[in-house]
This record gives sequence, C-alpha cells and structure tokens, in this order.
Amino acid sequence: MESAVRYTPHQRKGLLWLSAAFAVSGVVSGVRWLLVDDWGSFWDFLLAVLPFFLPATIGYAVGRTEFDDREIRTWRIRGRKRCAWEDVESIAVEIWVAPGNSESHARMIRVVPKDGRSFRLPAPYYSTSWRDPLFTERSEAIVAAWFRAVGERQP
Repeated sequence: MESAVRYTPHQRKGLLWLSAAFAVSGVVSGVRWLLVDDWGSFWDFLLAVLPFFLPATIGYAVGRTEFDDREIRTWRIRGRKRCAWEDVESIAVEIWVAPGNSESHARMIRVVPKDGRSFRLPAPYYSTSWRDPLFTERSEAIVAAWFRAVGERQP
C-alpha cells in the first residue's frame, strides 16, 4: 500500500505566492541595480538573497512525502531522500516555537535513521499561519506504516 502526503492546497498556494513575491522583488532589485548602480539598499539585499530563497519556497511548495510497506521517501526540488523502514531508528514530531511569541509555532516530522543522519519530511507540516487539519492523522499513518513494516506494535 503506497501513500503520499503533500502540503494542503492552502499551504501550497501560500508558498507559491511567496515565491512570486520573491521573484518580483528580484526583478525590481535587478532593474534598479542596472539603472542606478547603487548598492546598499533593501532592494539590493533582496537581489542578493533571491537565489537562496526562491528555490527553497518553490521546493517546499512541490515537496511531498511518500511511503509504502518497504520505505519512506521525500521529494523536494533540491533532492530526494529515501530510507528503508528497517533502517529507521525513530520518528518524532518536532515543535518549533517562535522566539518571543509562544502562540506562533510549527510542527514537522523528523526521521532519524540508524546511521544518525536525520532528515525532515516536507509534508505533513503544520504552523499557526499554514494549518494542516490532518497533521495528526497523517503523522500517525507514517508511524503506523513504520511499525507495521518492522513488526512492532504502536505505543
């Protein structure tokens, strides 16, 4: 049985709008730099960071997690990871709380293989601004698939 978990349509739309905003800012910054030839402003900063943030936001928007009876796989624009269930040491939900604002938080799933090189799943993802109402159900399905594959009971 193969399953795939993607960002919710609301999450993808938000990330794609953010990507568009980065792209427009980059174009404005580039044109401004060509016409004015003056560094040091906010727009120049945007032009400098655009190559780092634009691929990341697009990558998150198209990212997904797939799993079946044998392994778990992640797909992102920057690459793919796969791990056989028998090589998984643990799966945990990480909670990140914004500094100075305890109401703003995000939840993501981290897989820790036995070799210690952990990786975060692109989906499911939950935050106060981009909610996934099925986060708990999806994360439990991933853990249940792991336990089924290795023959252990779920705690």
